[in-house]
Amino acid sequence: MQKSDVLKILFELNATQWRLAEAVGVSEPTLGRWLRHPLEGERLERVKRGLEVLREEVR
Repeated sequence: MQKSDVLKILFELNATQWRLAEAVGVSEPTLGRWLRHPLEGERLERVKRGLEVLREEVR
């Protein structure tokens, strides 16, 4: 998953990176560093779970 994929989902959810960082359990600067490179492994799974949390909040 690329940064552009994450940003597109956040836009669709009308959410911010800091909210995703909070849902993932990391600081906003840490999430920003993670998004500099394609997400893989544990980081990818954590971001996916964070996005699911944000989706549930929107419903």
